[in-house]
Amino acid sequence: MIKLKYFSILYLLCASVSAQSIYTALHHDSPYDLRKGISVSEITENSIIYDASGAKVTKKEVTLFNNQNRVTSEVRYDDSGKMTDRLTFMYDSTGVKRLARKFEHLINAKGFASETAFYEYDNNGFFIGVIDKNQQGKVVSTTKIINNEKGYPIELKVTTDRTADFGKEVAEYDFQSNSVMITSIGPRGNVISTHKVKIDDSIYDKDEVVNENGDLEKSDEYYYKYVYDKNLNWTKQTRYKIVNGKQVKDAEFTRNIKYSKN
Repeated sequence: MIKLKYFSILYLLCASVSAQSIYTALHHDSPYDLRKGISVSEITENSIIYDASGAKVTKKEVTLFNNQNRVTSEVRYDDSGKMTDRLTFMYDSTGVKRLARKFEHLINAKGFASETAFYEYDNNGFFIGVIDKNQQGKVVSTTKIINNEKGYPIELKVTTDRTADFGKEVAEYDFQSNSVMITSIGPRGNVISTHKVKIDDSIYDKDEVVNENGDLEKSDEYYYKYVYDKNLNWTKQTRYKIVNGKQVKDAEFTRNIKYSKN
């Protein structure tokens, strides 16, 4: 099972609809944090995030799934219950490969602004690009991805309808250590930043502690507690930040899971 809470796709998109990166390309078809072999139709998740002062930020998301447990819709609400964002995915006949997605964001009392992305694949089925269009159907950005022979992204470049050159990202993989070094390169060839992430998040480091259900219990920075349903999907996850050796509550996630009727 994936060791960390599923990171909402909406969370990434709210910052920038066209925020494509090697990391998002690498996890383009990553499954939701659920037990395999059990079909789910809907999950309502409530999140409480505590900041440094102890204040709470609450969020609610409702996610719908197809019969392959792939996300078809994700809706976010603010703390007053008003819908603020909606993401919809379209798949091929297998129900696994994403063909397109539509992102809608509430901008004012008049309604939503939307953008649609279309995903491109090569003859090997490797993910090679994204075309983003605005509400009027105009192309606002194009993402081109170069993969290695195994289908892992090694270079990504985004071109927008503006004339600015944003540079590119490149990746070097170390499969033995389950890590990839991602480097952001500016338009003049200068290195802007580098960071290392895991290739497969379901593989744990030696110093990470996993509970009997295969979920992460302790890392260098965090400690996790879980409540499970009868299918061993967690319905509550409490996250504690380790500060000076003490556990300080950092976040709490609760999930109401509706299972498909077979």
